[in-house]
Amino acid sequence: MREVIVDCDPGVDDALSLIYLAMSKAVKILAVTTVAGNHEVEYTTNNALRVLEALGLDDVPVYKGSPAPLTRELYTVTHIHGNDGLGDSDLPMPSKKPEGEEAHRFLASFIWENVDRVDILATGPLTNLARALSLRPGIAEKIDRFVIMGGNYFLTPFGYGNVTRVSEFNFFVDPEAAHMVLHSGVKVGAVGLDVTQDPGTALTGRMVRLLGDLPKRILRNPISKLNIFHLHDPMAAVFYVKPSLFRSTPLSVSVGMYDGDERGVCLVDKRGIAKPNIDVVYRVDKRTFLLEVIEKLSKA
Repeated sequence: MREVIVDCDPGVDDALSLIYLAMSKAVKILAVTTVAGNHEVEYTTNNALRVLEALGLDDVPVYKGSPAPLTRELYTVTHIHGNDGLGDSDLPMPSKKPEGEEAHRFLASFIWENVDRVDILATGPLTNLARALSLRPGIAEKIDRFVIMGGNYFLTPFGYGNVTRVSEFNFFVDPEAAHMVLHSGVKVGAVGLDVTQDPGTALTGRMVRLLGDLPKRILRNPISKLNIFHLHDPMAAVFYVKPSLFRSTPLSVSVGMYDGDERGVCLVDKRGIAKPNIDVVYRVDKRTFLLEVIEKLSKA
């Protein structure tokens, strides 16, 4: 069984990825670290605790992370994720509080001190990881599998931005952190908009009816507004658990640390001149992926 730290900003799709991992017998969640992104960090932390308690995983420690990007003001999307960041699902408030240690300090110390190499699944802005790497650059070599949901790499017809015409949300929120992590020496596997925005990988209202009470409750309002729901973060979780369902390619990628519409854009070297620093997913077995998500989420 693989053990993973989940760095996230719940968020409806982050919550679904936590539920998916909890229902997967192949994975144990070691800890959850939260970051500001979909909502302010007080909300994302509270939401992580709410979801874990609803799953009966209140023994999983939660570490509250960065309240803002490295150098920029926070940009949130409560119009998608609801006023509470969790689809206005009215899940009970958690009885537990986050741990006292800051998320980036926990990541830096735990990864450095752990005898075994560590797996990380990151589904929010990469602020916590960038700050942890700044504290202890050597942890880059101690991370075994590092999977992120982030970026738009222009590899498929669905590779267009979901904040601006070219920028994906997580990289847009904190492009400096994304750039730092991608060039840190960590072996990054990236699931980006090229595959997550394919309508053939999205949940429909009919599919949502097949899910368990918890994911159904979280999705109720978003699916009624949007008609379909793109599984950005759950796809990264499935890639972590079942990489055989995906095809990826090594690329050299930098992140545009600009202002305006090109903030967070992925600058991709498709000529192969520079050494690859990231492995990017460009194809997914759509039917098997959806069946996997529905099967796991039907149990919660």
